[in-house]
Amino acid sequence: MAQDGESTAREPGQGTQVIDRAIFLLRSIAGNGGSARLTDLARAADLATPTARRILKRLVDHGMVGQDPETQRYHLGTLAYELGLAASHRVDVAARLKPLMRRLAELSGDTAYLVMRQDFEVVCIDRVEGNYPIKTLTLKVGDRYPLGITAGSLALLGALPKAEADAIVEANRAAISERGHLTVEQLREDLEKTRQRGFALRRDAITDGSIGIGLAVPNGSLPPYAAISLAMVLERLTDTRREQLLAMMRSELNSAIAAEPSRG
Repeated sequence: MAQDGESTAREPGQGTQVIDRAIFLLRSIAGNGGSARLTDLARAADLATPTARRILKRLVDHGMVGQDPETQRYHLGTLAYELGLAASHRVDVAARLKPLMRRLAELSGDTAYLVMRQDFEVVCIDRVEGNYPIKTLTLKVGDRYPLGITAGSLALLGALPKAEADAIVEANRAAISERGHLTVEQLREDLEKTRQRGFALRRDAITDGSIGIGLAVPNGSLPPYAAISLAMVLERLTDTRREQLLAMMRSELNSAIAAEPSRG
């Protein structure tokens, strides 16, 4: 039997719409200092107050949200905290690898990037500029791109099992052509070269006249979820310098990983 006035028959897409609304309400609570009134949450989400209350009630039931009995304000619940702890090893990767990023930029003079996988995309979570006067600022922190378009994301894609990588490329077909200035067929060729080389090389991916070198960050026995890259103007990357940069990147990355405490 339906609860809270909800129909048991759902239109296609209705379930995902409810999830979207719930996530928006959670973000709104977190962005409001961790506590918010029902009316403010409903207004921010462009929802009728009863609808917002119904969604929040389910979030409260599951521990994602709590409600102060005196003020009636909503706050993030214990389950949200537990999930945050479980994800912290990924969330803090930018802080953990900050010394590495600074070192890469210092030693190369180029721009160092750190990206993290999120489903079929990557998000840039850090950027450190080197001292070379011509900057290659293809990404800013927070930018998202389909896996395979940037040097770092191509390195991540190349580190995945072939069947999984091929499925991701196919799922991203439209986005690759729209945002990557390349075709799916070209990406598949680049992906195969990446597997053979053990590193990614991406030219003119987002900015014309630029080139990037990417390496996936090892994640023990699990697939990697982060990658580092160096981006520069095309003229700076001779064959000799490419090999020098790769040796430096691998050495610094291995040293950074070895210096981390065990996460067993």
